[in-house]
Amino acid sequence: MNEHETDELTPAMLSGTPVGGPSGLAVCDTCNRRLTDGHREHDPDDVEADTVYAYATRVRDTNRWSLRWVSCEDCGPPGDSDETTDPGEVVAKATLAFDARIDGFALADPELPSDATETVVEDGESQ
Repeated sequence: MNEHETDELTPAMLSGTPVGGPSGLAVCDTCNRRLTDGHREHDPDDVEADTVYAYATRVRDTNRWSLRWVSCEDCGPPGDSDETTDPGEVVAKATLAFDARIDGFALADPELPSDATETVVEDGESQ
């Protein structure tokens, strides 16, 4: 086993990860609903930042993680609630924020499950 394969993802590694395209265009990869940070001109009715689930996987033989998809809070985390994630993948819950440096959305305040085998059931409670 490579030494990098034992390194775990930390919230700091996901914080600031770009989501969507330039100028604040991001959509849920499950239902295609437009996501917002609650402060964009094109979202006058959305006054709160969306909470999203972000799925990331480890880039093989490195300690880098790659964002694979993002879903809205209504769609919830990926897959069947009976499935557990492998050590090389994680589902984090985060807030969507606009980052002027990249002129787009990024993950803010990500929360990782306390255990790699933690699952989230349909009503949003952790097991």
